[in-house]
Amino acid sequence: MVESARVSKVSVNPFKVLKDIDRASQDARRSADEVQALNNDARKAIAEARSLTETARRAADEARQAAEEVRKLRDEVHNAEKSKQIADTPADKSKIETLEKNITTLRKTIDQFRGLNRSAFREDAAYRSYAGKKLINIGAGHFYHQKWTNLDVSSEHYESHRKGAYVEYNIISDERIPLDDASVAVAYTSHTIEHIKNEYVYRMFREVYRCLEPGGIFRITCPNADLFYTAVLLDNTDRFFHRTLAWFDRHGVPHGTAEPLDYLKMAVATGLTDRPLVRDENRALWEQMKAKFTELPKEAFLDWLCGHVDFSIKNIARHINWWTIDKVSAALQDAGFNLVRSSVYGGSLAAPMCDTTKFDNTMPDESLYVEAYKF
Repeated sequence: MVESARVSKVSVNPFKVLKDIDRASQDARRSADEVQALNNDARKAIAEARSLTETARRAADEARQAAEEVRKLRDEVHNAEKSKQIADTPADKSKIETLEKNITTLRKTIDQFRGLNRSAFREDAAYRSYAGKKLINIGAGHFYHQKWTNLDVSSEHYESHRKGAYVEYNIISDERIPLDDASVAVAYTSHTIEHIKNEYVYRMFREVYRCLEPGGIFRITCPNADLFYTAVLLDNTDRFFHRTLAWFDRHGVPHGTAEPLDYLKMAVATGLTDRPLVRDENRALWEQMKAKFTELPKEAFLDWLCGHVDFSIKNIARHINWWTIDKVSAALQDAGFNLVRSSVYGGSLAAPMCDTTKFDNTMPDESLYVEAYKF
């Protein structure tokens, strides 16, 4: 009875780890009853995860704790053998070895999901070079980290999601970022510029350049319009599993009726109509959209499409602008940055931003990443 109780106590943790990871998946719809077989379900649940969240981080901690408990149990079995307190030692050892293999497999899967660099990430080492430096997140929303300063606009939409204090900064109405020249080491903005018109984004880029110290880094991520535009060209939206569900299925659009141009509209000009399908609200505009897509080159069409959408603080979450790597890069160069590079998920040269539990984790499979450097 003692041995069984001990093994049962340890076996709970791997299942809890699996449940935590399953909750981190945006697409996971499985009930807790389905999550009973660790080896069979772990890979499937993690493969469905869209972004690494704080829950996944806690899951890794749980895995480490489970491994520690296995080690303790192994020591207990070893001591019990010596004192002749148990007779079925081989069976207990076999159960412990199975648990250890399960935990090792789970930890490897988590490492693959995170990426090797993120798995090796250590916050103390990442921030060592930035001690006493100012790090800012523009349009931070629900982001919070004690070493970062959030800049954001007062908004009813985001107020309930905020996790800490922020410096008031309205990209549209404020001429200047309320910080001194050359006072910032690192600046970051994630999925913000698609909500703002060009002229204000360009001004914000110039302001970031002013605030950055020599050697400062500015990282931008936002939806990649090229992905959705190419989908229209190729008449192929098969890869948009999540968007099909979130944009159309959940809003009563009959499955399979959304066209590629509908996906592009939702990605760069959400505020064009209140309903997901333009033709359901404005048939004439829909016909015009189709004609313009055929007539105009890419940039001209995207400008035309977004030109029909205006910013609204009430609907601040809606997309009203398009961005590609080329457009972002050109805007950064115009702002004064003399070195701009296309980046990848988790690929910042600023070590703190390699923490993908905090950065780059908004729809990474649909996003572009650009980094600029001030010299």
